[in-house]
Amino acid sequence: MMDNYAKMRMQHPSWFHNLNMRDSKVAELIKLGYIFALPMRDAKGRRVVFSRAAAMDASKFTAIDVMRAHFLTFETMLEDEEVQINGLTYVFDERDVNWSHISVWTPSQVTKAFSNCERALPLRHSEIHLVQLPWTMSLVFQFAKSLLSQKLRERFLTHPDFEHLWKQVPQHILPQECGGTIPMDVMIEKWIKEIDSKRSILASLETIRHDHYATITSNILGASTSSLESSSSNESEDSGCQEGTDDDIPLPTRTVTKHRRASDDEMIDVVVTIEKIKL
Repeated sequence: MMDNYAKMRMQHPSWFHNLNMRDSKVAELIKLGYIFALPMRDAKGRRVVFSRAAAMDASKFTAIDVMRAHFLTFETMLEDEEVQINGLTYVFDERDVNWSHISVWTPSQVTKAFSNCERALPLRHSEIHLVQLPWTMSLVFQFAKSLLSQKLRERFLTHPDFEHLWKQVPQHILPQECGGTIPMDVMIEKWIKEIDSKRSILASLETIRHDHYATITSNILGASTSSLESSSSNESEDSGCQEGTDDDIPLPTRTVTKHRRASDDEMIDVVVTIEKIKL
């Protein structure tokens, strides 16, 4: 997964270069509520990404602008260890979406976006809720789903309205405009502050090189296997893991993140030394 992540950053620099709120297009998309994170977690302890698709003016923004807004959100969230463990819940408000919003994408761009978000982004997409998707967009939705694995397709849920969504996503954590208690613009301002607080960390990711990450990933997996074998053979003597030093494993700038980096098929815990690996 980390190897794919590094490849993605190398192959699509336009998605990641200078990724911050100083990018006027990205900043405008977030301020309009196209994509932002809710301040409260859902019932399963997950952060919730909220998106208003109709907030994106197709005459002003490109597919690259949209991808940059998404990746600024993802990269910021990945600095939260609980997000790495629990994954994310998504709520897509599809009210008033029309063909103009789809027109910014080519089939090739859609394919690349979906493929990379599922296979290269070290993040669990745990629940994906679409609210009030217009019937005219159903064919587009079915095409987009076909690009994903069966496991991820099964995580999509559609809702005729927000009242139906409340059965699965707590009403009170949603924006006031969707039945919650906190106005959307207040939530967006909180999210912008959170993004800004991570600006220096995100800037450091500009130095990621694929060959460096490939070596790091190999070292981590090798060290993890050795750690497990050692732990198994000495289980009766010591059920815990030995602590190490910063020099035991050469960690990358984003330490599979500083503590954990998770995907649906792997969980690697790194706290200076490897604690466990589940494959």
